[in-house]
Amino acid sequence: MADHRGIKTEDVDGQLRSLSYLADKYEIDQIRLTTRYKNGERGKRLVRPVHYTKGLQMIDIDGQKMNFIQVAKKFGLNQQTVLSRYKRGVRYPDIVLPVDEFKRKMKRDGPQDIQTVIDGHEMTLGEASAEYQVKPSTVINRYKRGIRGPELVQTVKRVTSGPIVLEDGQTLSELAAKTRIDYMTLWQRYQAGKRGAELSVQPKRKRFMVDYQGRTWTLLELSRAFHVPVGTLRNRVKQGESGDNLVRPPYSPKK
Repeated sequence: MADHRGIKTEDVDGQLRSLSYLADKYEIDQIRLTTRYKNGERGKRLVRPVHYTKGLQMIDIDGQKMNFIQVAKKFGLNQQTVLSRYKRGVRYPDIVLPVDEFKRKMKRDGPQDIQTVIDGHEMTLGEASAEYQVKPSTVINRYKRGIRGPELVQTVKRVTSGPIVLEDGQTLSELAAKTRIDYMTLWQRYQAGKRGAELSVQPKRKRFMVDYQGRTWTLLELSRAFHVPVGTLRNRVKQGESGDNLVRPPYSPKK
């Protein structure tokens, strides 16, 4: 998008002026003035007074009510800068800080100094966080999402269920400790509708049985006999290896 702030056009007195200068001089929204210029309006038509039907947002500047155009003109700021800060909840004196100083302050203090109104009381986001005992990051994220008022500091009540109590009076956690079965395994069985003895059946572990040298071995027996880690043996079995290749030393090539 082209930047029209550097464009100069004739004022009503015939002098060449920038659109920014005209916006401040005649207290017209710079976007409105730029739109008029793009539509071909010049001279008195360009800077004709604006009759705002809904009025401008009034900003309290040290006890004096001013609209954002007047604030921008008085403190030498861009109109959209003032309006953007106001919409973010920034209030006097931060709203009239020079651009560089405002950036440094936001970087140093963070957004917790942004002003907001909750139940008719004006406070910073940091103060709201402390008063309503909501984490600062939660308040800031809600504010960035456009949430205002009481919803900004609303606490989230998490519904937590109590321990699962079985028919014999013991909890699922106690059963897990007693049977040494993983709690999630018991919980999945419980959710599937299993009760009583079905719930506490020990899970069957898959054991690899391997034929080697005329007998059947478990992987643990092979590991102890040939000094090969069980994990290595298991991977070799899955890859289809057998015989001497199965029990060869680790990191040695296949025969």
